[in-house]
Amino acid sequence: MARFNANKKFQEEYLRKMSVDLNKQKSVSTGKFKTVLIVLVVLWLASFIFGKVLTTEVGDKVAVITLEGPITGTSDTLFFSSQGVDSQKVVKVLKAASEAKNVKAIILEINSPGGTVVASKEIADAVKELDKPVVAVIREIGTSGAYWVASATDYIYADELSLTGSIGVNGGYLEFSGFMDKYGVGYQELKGGKFKDAGNPYEALSEEEKKILQSKIDVIHESFIKSVAENRGMEFNEVKKFSEGLYYLGVEAKEIGLIDDFGGMKEAKKKAEELAHVDKLEEVQYKTKGNAFSVLDLISAKSSYGVGRGIGDSLRSSNLQNSIIVPKA
Repeated sequence: MARFNANKKFQEEYLRKMSVDLNKQKSVSTGKFKTVLIVLVVLWLASFIFGKVLTTEVGDKVAVITLEGPITGTSDTLFFSSQGVDSQKVVKVLKAASEAKNVKAIILEINSPGGTVVASKEIADAVKELDKPVVAVIREIGTSGAYWVASATDYIYADELSLTGSIGVNGGYLEFSGFMDKYGVGYQELKGGKFKDAGNPYEALSEEEKKILQSKIDVIHESFIKSVAENRGMEFNEVKKFSEGLYYLGVEAKEIGLIDDFGGMKEAKKKAEELAHVDKLEEVQYKTKGNAFSVLDLISAKSSYGVGRGIGDSLRSSNLQNSIIVPKA
């Protein structure tokens, strides 16, 4: 009996020690976890504050915003076989740059053939509303909707051989009615409203439909011309002379008043400092996370310079002229 009691006491003592050891280990683990958590929070706060100071608080800045690729109303819109500039994102970035106290001027670095009407106009209107000087730099191409945006800035630079202008509107689409007739394929549609299906790809446009759709394109074209005239301080009829949808080289664009001078980012930065009345501005990139030209877009844009090929033939197979599209609901 005494031996049994001794074993029982030994077991109780052993279990008590085990419980104490487990509690100690648990306490140590909890303490380590809290310490690690505190260190991580401190490091995160330090990096946030330090990063904010470095990027937004030190020195006067010039915000550089790149517009590269076709301009659309959303990044999900397929256009010219690639995605490009999302107008909504650009407008938000312009607003952010405008509200940043240490940003004294903005540079738009443009390399775009244009885009949809409303998207191009949205960006141009946002630029005009800015209360800070804005300088545009047209690199290889800044035509149609992209030129509409550039015209809204305070000063436009372009290379002598860049492509600019192309003040025109396009509303074309593929039409399959002949193909369907050849293979005996019919098309039936029930509609409410005589012109509800005008422009569908399975039926040729009637003369009446052509006149109606053309009248809408003419309204957009006139608005485009008027906007450029106001932005550039030119007469409506003066701009209209150069609004047949043709593009102009930089040397031609300067002569007719579509750009202000030849140059690139270096010259644009100096002009931004001059307009902002600041001796030195440090460049800071404001990104929209858009996609650039696809390979096909770049080849198409450069095809106009193709040796041994006429300019007219090059343009017929390129996307340069098709840079503003009429929205269709």
